[in-house]
Amino acid sequence: MAESPDTLVLLTATYPFGQRSEPFLDAELPILARRFDRVIVVPSAREEGERRLPAGVRCETFLADECQQSVGRSLRGDPASAALLFLRAVLNEGAARAYLRHPKSYLGVVGLNLCKYRLLREFMTREGLDSAVFYDYWLENSTLALSLLRRRGVVARAVARAHGFDLYDERSRLGAVPFQRFNLDSLDLVLAVSAHGLAYLAGKHPDARGKLRLSRLGVERQQSPPARSGDRPPLVVSCSTLSPVKRVELIPRVLRELGRDVRWVHFGDGDCRPQVERAASELPDSVSWQLAGHVEHEVLIDWYRTNSVDLFISLSSSEGLPVSMMEAISFGIPILATDAGGTGEIVTSETGKLAAVEDPPHVIAAMARRLLDSERPSVSEVVTFFENHFDAGTNYNELADLLHIAPA
Repeated sequence: MAESPDTLVLLTATYPFGQRSEPFLDAELPILARRFDRVIVVPSAREEGERRLPAGVRCETFLADECQQSVGRSLRGDPASAALLFLRAVLNEGAARAYLRHPKSYLGVVGLNLCKYRLLREFMTREGLDSAVFYDYWLENSTLALSLLRRRGVVARAVARAHGFDLYDERSRLGAVPFQRFNLDSLDLVLAVSAHGLAYLAGKHPDARGKLRLSRLGVERQQSPPARSGDRPPLVVSCSTLSPVKRVELIPRVLRELGRDVRWVHFGDGDCRPQVERAASELPDSVSWQLAGHVEHEVLIDWYRTNSVDLFISLSSSEGLPVSMMEAISFGIPILATDAGGTGEIVTSETGKLAAVEDPPHVIAAMARRLLDSERPSVSEVVTFFENHFDAGTNYNELADLLHIAPA
């Protein structure tokens, strides 16, 4: 096949498979499809269900089909490369204790990525992709394989995004994001989704500052929700996985301190559901509540369109820059959130209020009362902030510009 100078290869975790993983790509991918002659999505794993891809985009599943069972074989097939990558990480990554505490896990990352390296190189030869742009949606996905391809001159341009778990060492289950310094040294660009994440990477890897950029995610513009009705209790919404870092079980404690009638609906599910249910069951009769579980993205957006929400709340201990908050302000919904990660870039005086992560429930409840009453920003004020910062059309066209820039 003839070489295409305007092809984008997008490396994902599971997209387009599954319904929960990487939902933000639903808004990003159509714009990238318009800006490149062809887009090829290459997921690392499969999940049940498959989303429809835009015209001009196709999915290749060779990584998902072949690599999960080939980690050990890859390590045995190239032990010298595996040992060198691990030793280099111990010496250079600045997190020797984490690597030495979890050697099997980090070597597992190496083995998986050596397999991906081989398969991606074969794929490039079949497709004639010498000049294609390779874009990993995460900084911990197929990133080590992509870095090896770029270092060895196989790939012409390699870019990765950095969100949260793939960015901050404190959110890594191993204690340090695998091979982060090596990846930053190897890639052409690393795109942080928040200014907080950008500053974190620049402080941790000052030598890589020249290749770090801010590239926020975005969502589509929405029509205004129905007008508020004064004859019903305020409607408070939260939307996240039910995981320890999201601390959803604290929301009932805040609502209890409100001292007024209120309705709370949470969208999302996860391992912490029993704790959240237990906390919610202790709410007084003045607070009605619903744990709606996971719903399809289209269902959630339709719900926002037909319900007048008074407040969006998030009490996470750590965040990237949540798309759920972008969706909320696209409807003009004010936000009350803890100042974790990049939330301060979306929750401002124009869109809501920030609480400290350490604030007790009664302090956060006082902020909620003010937002529900005297200090509520107008819908137009919130929507204007959204349009200036998180509009998908603007942000993803700027991303396409960054991806097209030739490497220095």
